[in-house]
Amino acid sequence: MRQMLHLLTLSLVIVVCNTYHDVCSPTTFVKTLFTCRCANFDAEAASTLFYRIQGRLGNHVLGFAMLLALKRRIGLNVYLEAKIKKSIERYFGEGATAAIPALEDALCADVLEDPKVPWQSYLWSANILEREDHKTGLMLELPVKMRLMGENLNTVGFTGYMESVVPELKQTLILREFFRNEAQKRLSKVADDFRSRKKKKKKKRKGSLTFVGVHVRKTDFDALVVKAYNMPPLTPSYYFKAIDLYRDGEFENPVFVIVTDDHKWVQDNIVPKAERTSVPVFVVGQDGSPNDEFAIGTDLATLAACNHTVLSYGTFSFWSGFLSSGLRVIPPMIVGDMNPGRSRLRLWNERLPVMALPDHGLYYKSDEQIKKETF
Repeated sequence: MRQMLHLLTLSLVIVVCNTYHDVCSPTTFVKTLFTCRCANFDAEAASTLFYRIQGRLGNHVLGFAMLLALKRRIGLNVYLEAKIKKSIERYFGEGATAAIPALEDALCADVLEDPKVPWQSYLWSANILEREDHKTGLMLELPVKMRLMGENLNTVGFTGYMESVVPELKQTLILREFFRNEAQKRLSKVADDFRSRKKKKKKKRKGSLTFVGVHVRKTDFDALVVKAYNMPPLTPSYYFKAIDLYRDGEFENPVFVIVTDDHKWVQDNIVPKAERTSVPVFVVGQDGSPNDEFAIGTDLATLAACNHTVLSYGTFSFWSGFLSSGLRVIPPMIVGDMNPGRSRLRLWNERLPVMALPDHGLYYKSDEQIKKETF
C-alpha cells in the first residue's frame, strides 16, 4: 500500500509539474501541496546568489553568514545546499538557517543545468553587488574553491558586510543544549581538578575562575593549509605568549582549557613547560577526530563556554572565539606585526573587528600563487 502511494505521488508530481512547465524537487512538491510552483529564472527579480560550500562545520557557518549579510544588506535572493543547512542545524538546532532557503527546495530542480538560466561565477568585490546593474536579473554562484581565509575575504570585502549581521548571528547561532551540557560537564571537571591541585599544594585561591579556551588544531590543518600556504606556523611559543597575555594580573584565577585534536603534540610541547612554570592547563577534546560529530559539537561548545579564547588558524577556531564573546588572541598578535603587549589585550580587542578571521592581517601565499607554482 505504501509503495503504491509513493508511485501515485511521483506520478502526480510529473503531471502537475508538466502543467506548470516546471521541474520541481519532490520536497518542493510536497511542501507546496501539489501546486509545484517552484521559482524559475526572472530577469526582473532581485539577483540570485548561490554558494556550494566546501569543507566542514566552520566553513559551512561562515558561508551561511556571508550569504545572510548579502541578503540583509543588498536584498539578494540567496541559497544554500540542503545538505549544508542540515550540517549547520545538526549543531545549532532546527531553524538556525531558516533565513536562507535550500536551493533544491526553492528553485526548480534543474535550474543549475538549465542553459536558459544565465549562471555566472561571481569573482568581484562584494560592493559591486550594490550597483544597480547587479541588483536584478543576475544568477550568480560563488566559486566552489574560494578559500575562506582572511586574506581572501578581506580582499573582496565580505568580512565588512558580515559585521552588519553580527547581532542576528549571535541570536541564531546557539549550540544545541546537548553540546552545551557536555561542555559544562567538562568545565566543571576542570574546575574540580584545578581546586584539587591547589589543595595538594596547600594553596588557597579565592574568587571565581576565568576559563581561557585554547584551541590547538594539528591533525589536518598543518599539512592542508599552514604548509601549503606558507603561513607562519603556530609553535609552542605562540601559545605560551598568548597565555602570558592572560596572566598579567587583569584576569582573576585564569585557567587554560586546551581543546585539541592532537593530545600527543600538546602533551609533548605544552604540558611540560606549563608544569614547570605553574601554568594551570587542562587538556580536553577528542583526540584525532575531526569528523566525529560529538567531538566537533562538544569541542566547539567548550571553547564557546569559556570566558576568553586563544585561537589557532581556521574557521572553526574563529567561531569558537565568536561564540565565546570574550577577548580573543589571534595568531597575528604573536607571529605578525600586531603584538599588543602584555597590558593592551583589551584595547587591542576593542579595535579588532568582530568578524576578523584568525589570520587577519597576515600575508602569505594566495591561491593564485599556488596555481602558478603548480601548473
